[in-house]
Parts: sequence; C-alpha cells; structure tokens
Amino acid sequence: MSLKYRPETTHLKGSGTVATVAVLAASAVGAFQFIHIFMMIFTVSAAGVVTMQDTAGNALSQPFQLGANSGLTIDIPFTTEPWFSTRDNTSPPTPGVGLQFLQGTSANTIAWDIWYLATP
Repeated sequence: MSLKYRPETTHLKGSGTVATVAVLAASAVGAFQFIHIFMMIFTVSAAGVVTMQDTAGNALSQPFQLGANSGLTIDIPFTTEPWFSTRDNTSPPTPGVGLQFLQGTSANTIAWDIWYLATP
C-alpha cells in the first residue's frame, strides 16, 4: 500500500483506551484555525463503533462499525480536498476546536496516524 504525500500536512500519531480519545487538543489549534484531515489510518483492538468528533462534541464522521483487530485507511482523495474538516461541523463554523475519537467502549484500544492541516 502506498499513501500519497502532501508535504504541507502535519503527521500526528498516538493511541488511547478511554471512551473519548483526545487526538489533537483544542489548545494546540490556533483560535481562528480549522483542522482539515487529508489522510488517516486507525486501528481498533476490539469490535465497536468509532466516531470522529471535534472537541466540542460535533461529529465529523459517521459512526464507523469496526470488527476486532481491524481498521480504516483513508488516503488523499484525487480532488486533494480534505476528507474531514472542523470547518464543516457546525453552522456557522466554530474555529479553534481540536480533534477526538468517541468509541462505544473504553476497553477498546484505538491507534491512529493522521495527516492534517490547520488553516484559518
């Protein structure tokens, strides 16, 4: 598998086992910035549902139903537009929010690699 590369993105990686897993804290995002996700790989250790949210609790994705020891890979789309953006989560858009995963159980370990861009 080969992921496309977008040099201006920032690579973020980590893992967590709580029900709400902090990926990028709001304090790490500028007050007038939005997060745009271009590539993502995440895996889970147990079957469950995972939803990507901003740190205000607004869903950025559908709830992904995943099996045990499975995952999801999202590459840069051909349009080069982001797959998910905190700009699209509310109307009017709320800048300065971070990123988190909400999962149905805290017994599940979730791990991720995310390539994002923060822009005004």
